[in-house]
Amino acid sequence: MLQYLGTPSRLIIIRNVNFIVEQQRLKTRAQYDRQLTNTLSHELLTPLNCIINLSQCLQEDQEVCKNPSQNLSLEEKEAEAEEKQEMYEVIWSSGKILEFTIKSMINRH
Repeated sequence: MLQYLGTPSRLIIIRNVNFIVEQQRLKTRAQYDRQLTNTLSHELLTPLNCIINLSQCLQEDQEVCKNPSQNLSLEEKEAEAEEKQEMYEVIWSSGKILEFTIKSMINRH
């Protein structure tokens, strides 16, 4: 059996292999952590941005309604009401997506 500084060479090789395996495991975990963070960021921020932007749009529209610059026809008012309803539905569904995503994450841990 070979000796290295009084230590059997097999022990040194095993320690080196263990070190290499541990380094690879940490590298792989870091890659998975980055991938998970990127995915979660996308899954959470997309519906949140939708909620924020549509809410802002509705708020700005509310300010315009307080100071109407022109009289709208009945058809235009109906179209505007329909558009607002669609925005409310998107806000609601985006909130439900956020709720589902967050509950899914909580239930996994």
